[in-house]
Amino acid sequence: NDVQAELDSVEAELDLLELQIAELLEKQAQLTSRKNALLQQLEEACDSARPSSSSSSSSSKSSRAEPAMSKQ
Repeated sequence: NDVQAELDSVEAELDLLELQIAELLEKQAQLTSRKNALLQQLEEACDSARPSSSSSSSSSKSSRAEPAMSKQ
């Protein structure tokens, strides 16, 4: 009888865990989707800002490269 009661308790706890896991997986999927949307927004923002920032970064890269070449 005690064994049956413990078995029932364990099964109930397992059922609860399955529900919690399902909820966590759903939340993970929602957060992953939101993360991907935010990353896409960042990428689009970087793409729209890229012409000015890439020219400044490329000029800063070339200005970094020029002193190295002049030292050589």
